[in-house]
Amino acid sequence: MITIYKWRKEFEVNQTIITYDSGPGRPKIIGLGPQIEKEIIQVNCGQLRFLTNLFQLDKETISRIIEDETDFIQQNHRWVSHTLSRSNKVQRVAYSKELLPQIKAFAKNNFLDIVTGDETWIYLKNYALISWIKKSDEQPETPRRGIGDEK
Repeated sequence: MITIYKWRKEFEVNQTIITYDSGPGRPKIIGLGPQIEKEIIQVNCGQLRFLTNLFQLDKETISRIIEDETDFIQQNHRWVSHTLSRSNKVQRVAYSKELLPQIKAFAKNNFLDIVTGDETWIYLKNYALISWIKKSDEQPETPRRGIGDEK
């Protein structure tokens, strides 16, 4: 209550309103928007990990600066399915016809004759499918990986 009386007295004497502008905690980092936008355009890499290492700031700060100070938005890539050729379709039908008698034979024995091998771990190169794009740009497209693609 004492603070309120002091403020009222200050207002009556000087006709000024006392305000508290800065909030608690560390002030927000501002002004890096043009630099970050330049890096996104030059390197064509919108990965937050790259930008955090470059500017030595955390991911949340970089993300907030991009959203508040630039014209970029974070967008997921849209997967576009492969177009199968005639030979791909014929090959798949042939494999299915070869597997059908085997599956029927296994089904008679309740699949008891199936032996599973060891577990193989394959590390798939699945780089970020999220990028920062201009608000006016189209959603980027990424083709789906096919069987036999580089892993």
